[in-house]
Amino acid sequence: MRNFRRNLLICLSVVLLSLLFTSSSAFAGAAAPTFAQRVERWGIEEISLHSNQSYANPFKDVQLKALFSCSGQDLEVNGFFDGGNSWKVRFMPASEGKCTFSTESNDPALNKATGNFTVGPASAGNHGDIHVVKTYHFSYADGTPYYLLGTTLYNWINRDKNLRAQTIDTLGKSPFTKVRFCLFPKWYIFNRVDPEFYPYMEVAPHQFDFDRFDPRFFAQVETELRALEEKGIVADIILFHPYDHWGFASMDADHDDAYIKYVTARFSAFRNVWWTMANEYDLFDPKMTPTLKTKDWDRMFRTLEANDPYGHPRGIHNISDWYDHSKPWITHAIIQDGTGHPGRRLAGARARYKKPVVVDEYGYEGDNGQGWGDLAGARRSG
Repeated sequence: MRNFRRNLLICLSVVLLSLLFTSSSAFAGAAAPTFAQRVERWGIEEISLHSNQSYANPFKDVQLKALFSCSGQDLEVNGFFDGGNSWKVRFMPASEGKCTFSTESNDPALNKATGNFTVGPASAGNHGDIHVVKTYHFSYADGTPYYLLGTTLYNWINRDKNLRAQTIDTLGKSPFTKVRFCLFPKWYIFNRVDPEFYPYMEVAPHQFDFDRFDPRFFAQVETELRALEEKGIVADIILFHPYDHWGFASMDADHDDAYIKYVTARFSAFRNVWWTMANEYDLFDPKMTPTLKTKDWDRMFRTLEANDPYGHPRGIHNISDWYDHSKPWITHAIIQDGTGHPGRRLAGARARYKKPVVVDEYGYEGDNGQGWGDLAGARRSG
């Protein structure tokens, strides 16, 4: 009997130690995620996760997404690698109440992370994201009309910190409700400067690894997105442009799509984001720009649409030839007209596309000696 009891205790001890080891191993492999217990409606819930596993390239080797369930509605959101051993998933809740989330990843430390949080009322000035309403107009998610008055800051995000701060301060004193700007740096008259950070890791001067993004650049952009959001200004992000000096305009289709997916994973949860697929997209043509190839804009729009779970407004900007704005992934027509009288063509574009029509370039105020940049600032009468 004593031997039986002794053997039983040994067996139980072995089982207990085995369970403890298994439990501690699982806990070590899947650290608890960090996130806010309460966020406002149309704010951002950010789930932060960590893994110490080594990867040849975590941007490509790791897949991460999360399913959010709020008030009976489910939404799947892609995550992204944020450098070091950090991954994140961002979510913009559209309704108040209780929310839960669960993650899915091929990395065990990022897989099956769960949590719950509460969504409270939107703060003053937060009207939600913007959508097309009544065919030709825009409205915030809470029904407040959105009136568009835009300006252009092409290379603003790639200039020095003090200039960016001065720009934000100036915008806060202006009537503008939208600014359009490029993510990729621009090489053009008055903009021939190298930024501090690029969207990709620089492996040698002006040489980049297009398989590795630079999280420092994207964190810098996010700082400015929040600053614009605080002032109630839409950030109309131009994804591609032809005025290139670094090779970004010549990326192949796979890298174009990977870039779109990474950008949408990082920025889509910001309620003030819009997308412009390209500035003067028709210059991506060897007939117009001998060093560039024509891109498959339709495929790229499908990639953009599939990876933005919130359906932010989407358009594309031309220099001379209009894109077919009747295509389903276009939410609003962007018109640039070289005649100097674009207003004369707005009625026709509106009737043709049955969508809002936005003129993003009438020309620019200033005295830069260029035909497009010499408009007088004084108000004209008559």
